[in-house]
Amino acid sequence: MNIPIKIVVGDNLDVLDMFADEGISIKSVVKDMNDPKKLFTDFSRSFTLPASKQNNRVFKHYYNIDIQNSVDSRELIPAKILMNNSVYKVGNVRIDGARVRGGLAIHYKVTFIGKLSELSRQIGTDKLNDLDFVGLYDDSFDFISEIQNTTKRDLMFPLASRKERFLADSGTRSLGIEGARNIAYSGSTAAEDYGIREQDIVGALSVGAILDKIENKYAFNFTGILQADYIRDLYLWLHQIDKERTGEKLTAIATGFTWSSASGLTNSNFVPLTNGFVFIPTEETALLGRDRMFMIAVNGTFSGAATIKLKVGGNVVREVSTSGSYTDYFKVFGDYSPRIFQVEVDTQVSNSVSVGVRIDTYDKEYVNSYWKAYLFKNTTSMTASAVTGTTGTYSVQNNLPDMSVMEFLSSIFKMFNIVAEVDDNLNISTKHYDHFMSEGEVRDFTEYVDVSGYDVNRPNLYSSLLMGFEEPKLALEQGYKAVNGRNYGEIKYDLIGSTGAKLSGSTYKLDIKNQRTPLEPIDDLDDNSDFRVCYALFSDTGGTEQSIKPMFTYICRPDTTTGSVSQIALYGNLTASSSSVYTMPSNVHQRFQATPVGVYGDVGLYFGEELSEYRYGFTMNGNGLWNSFYRGTTALMFDEDKRKVKLKAHIPQSKLLLLKLSDTLRISNKFYNINAIETNYLSGVTELDLILVGNSKLEQFATDTRSLENESTTELVYITYVDASTGEISNTTIAPSSTINLDMVGSVIGSSGDVIETFA
Repeated sequence: MNIPIKIVVGDNLDVLDMFADEGISIKSVVKDMNDPKKLFTDFSRSFTLPASKQNNRVFKHYYNIDIQNSVDSRELIPAKILMNNSVYKVGNVRIDGARVRGGLAIHYKVTFIGKLSELSRQIGTDKLNDLDFVGLYDDSFDFISEIQNTTKRDLMFPLASRKERFLADSGTRSLGIEGARNIAYSGSTAAEDYGIREQDIVGALSVGAILDKIENKYAFNFTGILQADYIRDLYLWLHQIDKERTGEKLTAIATGFTWSSASGLTNSNFVPLTNGFVFIPTEETALLGRDRMFMIAVNGTFSGAATIKLKVGGNVVREVSTSGSYTDYFKVFGDYSPRIFQVEVDTQVSNSVSVGVRIDTYDKEYVNSYWKAYLFKNTTSMTASAVTGTTGTYSVQNNLPDMSVMEFLSSIFKMFNIVAEVDDNLNISTKHYDHFMSEGEVRDFTEYVDVSGYDVNRPNLYSSLLMGFEEPKLALEQGYKAVNGRNYGEIKYDLIGSTGAKLSGSTYKLDIKNQRTPLEPIDDLDDNSDFRVCYALFSDTGGTEQSIKPMFTYICRPDTTTGSVSQIALYGNLTASSSSVYTMPSNVHQRFQATPVGVYGDVGLYFGEELSEYRYGFTMNGNGLWNSFYRGTTALMFDEDKRKVKLKAHIPQSKLLLLKLSDTLRISNKFYNINAIETNYLSGVTELDLILVGNSKLEQFATDTRSLENESTTELVYITYVDASTGEISNTTIAPSSTINLDMVGSVIGSSGDVIETFA
C-alpha cells in the first residue's frame, strides 16, 4: 500500500521531484529511552532525489563547485511533507551529497529532520553573552541598595561569598579567623573581617529574562511549561572568577583632589587637579630655594588588599599597602621646577579607596648664631578617591558564565524533563514529559497490526539509575560528599533481584553539566542559636574562588513567621550598617520568592531527597526533580512488568495523520506506549517501537480525579501534584481530618505528611 507524499521546500514552497520507486522512511521519536539526554524530533533515513531540472534549481546545482552562491550543505532548508495535500510533517531538509556520473548529476542524497532542529539551526553556537542584556548595565551601582532590594526582578543579589566563609557573631565584630568574615551586625565600627562587602557579591539573572532574550533574538515564541513560575523564577548565578586568580591587578588613578575641609588650610604652592595635584612654587618659595622644604605622603583607606602609590612625573616614588597608613615622605624643595603628582591604586579585586595627601611645610632658619635647621611650619591635606575594576558599575553581559544558548536550553529541558513541539511559525510548545504523554488518546490499532510474529524484549539493558550534576569543586559540595558518600542532588538506584544480588546491566545515566551546591546555614557564635541565614559559597576548602560550571538557584526572603529576622552587617563608606532586608539563595522554589517556611515551596533543585538548609522550615518529602518529572520515564525503563515490543502495521493515511507520539495504542486488548514510529511511504509499512505497559494506561501518564485524605487530626498537610489542566506543578493544603478531590496527572508528588490517596 503506497502512501503518496510530497516534499515542498523553501519560502516559495517548491515541490521536489521524487523517484517513483524510492522508499522514504520518516521516523518519529518521542524520547530516546536509550539516551535520556536527547530531545525528540522527526528524522528520516537518507534518501535520494533525482537531479531533475526542478531539483537542480532548488538545490542550486550543489554538485557543481564552480557555481557561486550554491547551497551550503551545513545549512538546513525549511521543508514540509504533505500527505493528501495536508501538512503531515514540518521540518528541514539537509543535503548530504550528490551522485555524479560522466560529469552529469544523477541524484541528490538528502535527509529530512523535524522542526525541532530549527532551534539549533537558528541558534548555532551562540553564547549567552551574545544575547542583548545592555539594558541591565548599571553605571551607578550601589551594592547595598541592590542587596536590600527584595522586589522580584530580572537581576538580583542573594547572599553569596566568592571566597571567604560567612560566620555570625552578634557580640563581636572581628573574629580573627583566617578566611572568614563576620556578617552579624554588632556595631557600626568597621573591621577588616566584618560585614558583607562589594567584592563578596555575586549577581543572579532570572531564567525568565534569558528566555525572553532568546525569543527576541531568534523570533521564537515559547509557550507552555516554560512560562511556569518555577522555571521563569529560576536564577542563573552570574559568576565570573575575579582577576586575582589570573595574577592580574586592577589599577586606577585617584581623582577628585580637593583641600580638606577639616583643617581649612591650603598651600598656595600646590594646586589640586581632577586626577592629581601640581607643585608650582610661589615667588616667595622660589626665593627661599632650598631653605623651604615640603614633605609629602599619601595614604589610602580600603578593605581587602591594595597598594597606594605616589607618582611624580609618572614615576612611582613611594608606596604603602596597609590601610590607613601613610607612605614614607617624599621631599620637595623650593628651588624645584614645577612637577605633577598623582596617586595610583592597585587592587586585586574591584574596590573603592579613600585617598589622603599630607603636605608638611618646613623652613630653614637659624636656631643659634652658627647654624640653621628646618623648622616645622604647618600641615595641609587633600582628599581624593579611587575606584578600581567594576566598583560602582555592574554589567550582566560581562558576568555571564561561559555557556552557549543551546547548553542553557538543554540544562532547563533536562532538569524539568521537557519535550517540545515546534510549528512552522516557530511557536515552541513545551510540556513536562508525563503531562505530554497524558494528553494522548487511546487508539485501537488491532486491525492494522501484523501480530502473526513479532519480537518481545526486555525494556532496557539497565540495572541502575544515576542522575546528578557536575563533580564537586566547591567547599560545601566537597563537605557534603565527605559526610554523605554521594554528591549533593544526586540520586542513585540499583536494581536488586529476588536472590538479593544486583541485576545485570548498565547504568541509565542523566548528567547535567551544571554545578549544584548545598547552601551553608549559619549559627550565631555569640549564643549558639540559629542565625537563620543561608548563603552560597564559591570557594573550595582552601578558600580559593573556583571556576565552576554554570549554576542555578532559587531566591527566598528571610522568615518573619517563626522568629525575628537576623540583622546582617553591610560594609560601605568605611563604616558598617545593619539590615534586616535582603534575599537569600534557595535550592527549593518558593512561590513569590516567599520565606522558606509555610505553603509556598514546591520544586527542589535536586534529583533525590535533600533536607532543607533552612532548619526552621517544615519537612517536605518527594519534591525533587526525579519524583516531580521523571517517574513516568523511569517506570517505562525499570518496571519489571514492562516489555519492549516491535510490530509492523499498515496504517491508513487518515489514521496516520491523526496519530500522535503521546497516544496509547490498544492492540489485542493490551496497552502500549509509543517510543518511535517509522513509516516507509513507498511500501506503506509502519514499524512501531512500543513499550507494553499492561492492561491499562500507565499510571504516571493517566489523568484522574484523586481523592486525598489527611490522616492527621491536628496537622495541616501540604502537597504538590501535576495539575491536569495546566500540566504545571501545583500545590494545595489539606486541613486536618479532611478530604479533597483533585484532577491530576499521575499521583501526588510531594507532601509534608501522610495522605491516603484513592480514585474519586
